[in-house]
Amino acid sequence: MEQDGIYFHNVEVLERKGMVPGVLLQRFPEQVRLGLGQGDHERGRFFAQVSTGCELRFVTDAYFFSPVPLLLFAGYPCDDLLR
Repeated sequence: MEQDGIYFHNVEVLERKGMVPGVLLQRFPEQVRLGLGQGDHERGRFFAQVSTGCELRFVTDAYFFSPVPLLLFAGYPCDDLLR
């Protein structure tokens, strides 16, 4: 998937969540993620929602390019992200 000059490798969906700035990198569509795990067996759902294995690849034709500000956040800034 490519968006705004960035190639998202191993990413199926760029998802916005409420007040969280930017996008979450999701490896699986929401319908698949929410269908995993039942009752006490929710590990599949949890691990389907983490972006482990995703890569950001910057696409440019330029031989040299100026530094670009980039903010990366790893974690869950609010409790309701997994709901």
